[in-house]
Amino acid sequence: MASWDNYLDSRNAVERRAAYNLTHILQNLDFVSMSEAEITATVNRIYGQIYEVFGDASEMVAREWLDAVAEKQAAHMQRVKPLEPQPDAQELAQKMERRAQRTRSATSDFAATLHDRGKDAAIEEAAARIAADVKADGNDALLEDGRTRGYEFAWVPRGDTCAFCIALAANGWTATKKDIDSFKQHVHTHCDCELAARPIGSSQNPPGYDPDYYAHIYESANGGKGSSTDKINAIRRAQYAEDGDRIRQQHRDAYSRRMNKRDGVMNVEVDETVPCLRRMSDGKIVETQVIKVGREELKNYRESNGWYIDWSATPSDVAVYKITVEGENEAQGLIGVRDDKDNMAVYVHWGVAAPWNQGLIVGTDNKRYNGVGGHIFAVAASESVKLGYGGFFHAKAANGSLLAYYIKEFGAKPTGNGYGFYVDEASAQKLLEEYTWTS
Repeated sequence: MASWDNYLDSRNAVERRAAYNLTHILQNLDFVSMSEAEITATVNRIYGQIYEVFGDASEMVAREWLDAVAEKQAAHMQRVKPLEPQPDAQELAQKMERRAQRTRSATSDFAATLHDRGKDAAIEEAAARIAADVKADGNDALLEDGRTRGYEFAWVPRGDTCAFCIALAANGWTATKKDIDSFKQHVHTHCDCELAARPIGSSQNPPGYDPDYYAHIYESANGGKGSSTDKINAIRRAQYAEDGDRIRQQHRDAYSRRMNKRDGVMNVEVDETVPCLRRMSDGKIVETQVIKVGREELKNYRESNGWYIDWSATPSDVAVYKITVEGENEAQGLIGVRDDKDNMAVYVHWGVAAPWNQGLIVGTDNKRYNGVGGHIFAVAASESVKLGYGGFFHAKAANGSLLAYYIKEFGAKPTGNGYGFYVDEASAQKLLEEYTWTS
């Protein structure tokens, strides 16, 4: 098949370049200082601009490859129909709408990931997303222009192939509208599979592509019985059996993120032990205050601007405190505590540093203050003492790494229930000796 390897190299280079450019630009943006609307508008604009440039490049590579195939298949040139020099207005409008929809979807997912898992994870997912969208544009051009030339198409599995990709590959070479529509709709992130085209009647296959092999997998799935959905699900079950540990861990991680938002977690990194906060711009220790936050002020601390949850939605029996620099009102961290009378303890509903003090979001070297995490722990101990529980409190760590760290640094003890832990009176007293503030 004409220039298949060169075609893949060129297409992949365009996709990688789009991902690189998006990553580079987003990494240099300060999302902490932006409102939710500003984040959405900024990412939508940047994503759309990069997508337009590299989507056009992907289309060009696809059309050039079609020309190369035609040259190699001179015997079929009588089938070729002349291409319009430019797409008509309707086709162009449809393309622009597809791009706009993909851009909006990618922007929405970026915002959600940014506030759920941090800046690095959001950028990584957005980079994979734009590579997939650019690839989809090339496929769209291949299908639309190839159809005018009298070509047929095949889905060629590569890399980590999903069950639906196998089902598409099982169709072999096809030119039906139903199959073409399926090809258009199926490009997902991290998908290495490729769309191939050839003149109808040609016998050439891309290197390594055996449609009969994939047809056998598909047709024999589910005992050769049932609907297409039944067979695809059977292939998924077989893949799950082979790679179940990795898939189950992905499911556990997703479930944990949902439960964390509902029940609350301690999601603070403990950067250093300092009696008061350390201002990172000059390294000075600054006087620190802990102030109770009213319900009206809680509206300022939202998931959309980096505080993990909408703090105004915390239950009415949860008291929220902010850690501030003396003489300033800006919160450097928040902690919500509840009087757990049944267990004679304080329960930490949520504890989190301000987004600009989270290394996960802004990078370790760009934080404004160190010491927020330790103060959050100490405030929990202090509230427990005030309620007559001697400093005893319990909470849930956001993940296993944080749980292990809390055990090592603060003498926390695991409850045996997920990432749950408690801090007893002796460990609480040590916290109160190390961290100080005024109220």
